[in-house]
Amino acid sequence: DFESAFQENVSINGLSWHEAPDKDSELRMKDLSATAATVCHHIHETKKEAPAQRKSFTLNFYTDMEIPALRCFYRLARAIGKPENESAAAGS
Repeated sequence: DFESAFQENVSINGLSWHEAPDKDSELRMKDLSATAATVCHHIHETKKEAPAQRKSFTLNFYTDMEIPALRCFYRLARAIGKPENESAAAGS
């Protein structure tokens, strides 16, 4: 599935994405809101341009993002990419 493929294929400095240490995250957290707005805008525009491709929607992360942002945007992209009936079923 998507999550397994993501976890197997994403590494940071040789470590899996969820095991890599966070460096200077406190200093950069204030920049994340602007970055999140930009990424959300890209997601929204991509979905408007290609609604038929929602199931295969993927998000290309920026290489300068901190690891906490990567985790956050991965979850956001995964939630946005779910069809409505799948999201409703997951919530029950």
